[in-house]
Amino acid sequence: MKLTDYIIGKNYKALEEELITFKTSSDIKRKLWFYKDAMEKCLKVGDLKALKLIIEHGGNPLTEDKNGDNLLHNAAMYKKHSLAKNRELISYLKTQGINIDNNNVFKNTPLYIAVAQSNLSFTRALLEEGADVDCQDKKKKTPLHIAAENGDYKTITYLLAYDADVNIQDKKKNVPMPANKDKPEDSDKIIGLFLIAKGADINLVSCNDPIFDFIKTTPNPEQAAIKFLATHYPKELKTYNQEVVISNFPDIQNFQNLVKLQKNEAGIYNWKDSLRKNSRFGTIDMDSFNLICEQLLPDSILLTGNENIDKQIKRDLIDCVSRKQNKEAGTKPGL
Repeated sequence: MKLTDYIIGKNYKALEEELITFKTSSDIKRKLWFYKDAMEKCLKVGDLKALKLIIEHGGNPLTEDKNGDNLLHNAAMYKKHSLAKNRELISYLKTQGINIDNNNVFKNTPLYIAVAQSNLSFTRALLEEGADVDCQDKKKKTPLHIAAENGDYKTITYLLAYDADVNIQDKKKNVPMPANKDKPEDSDKIIGLFLIAKGADINLVSCNDPIFDFIKTTPNPEQAAIKFLATHYPKELKTYNQEVVISNFPDIQNFQNLVKLQKNEAGIYNWKDSLRKNSRFGTIDMDSFNLICEQLLPDSILLTGNENIDKQIKRDLIDCVSRKQNKEAGTKPGL
């Protein structure tokens, strides 16, 4: 059997035995190829335990292919793995010496590739681990350029939550904007207006649509963009703003999973009002807090009376609020 067969079958004992035997092989070229193939299989199936075994028994975590892609570049291609798994993988590979912002021959970092693949989970994990949100490729495009051109608003909101610069210009002097500039669809216009509302310089925006020409004539383009969105696309504006607020919270998936548990638990109670009165939350921006509750926890939602679960929920909320306050104070959120 090949190493990859043991990985797929999660036969760790057989995998380790094979690795010990394989380590003594004198065929260096074949050995390097098999290590590389096996590590890539681990990334594909999301098996960190097997990856660690391979590295412990001779696999080189710093290996790169002919394009300069390392293990993180390759991992960014696989979209099916959870945020928690991606966090763990990235954290481990950093301890093995991998540079999270390493460029391949095209000057693409792992974050750039994750964004290009619309791999939201890996994008989030990389940002939380400190990836450079404004990295640029050979054409000077940032991840925000790519997300905007792809019309990927969820990725846009996460990049903005980590202070992505909306005014970095690529080689053609374009700031991040949707690709369809000559005949923009509604979705393109909404993203363009949203980026202007978030600070994109209207004088750097190239988009063939009367609304953008009009906004250029206003004294406050940001407010004009928000007003236009509120008038013509109120539902979309609300969704965008909620995504931006929610994207500030790294533990949101865990938080949502905890909420789901309430359906099957006895002794449930409504914690929302009592939580608001908790003195630890005295400095919360209540509009933001209510928006969080509205989006994630409708009034009808009741949480469990399980002490450990309730403590975790409160910890998550505290982390969420702390992150929001750091953002408003102009400091980098803790990663």
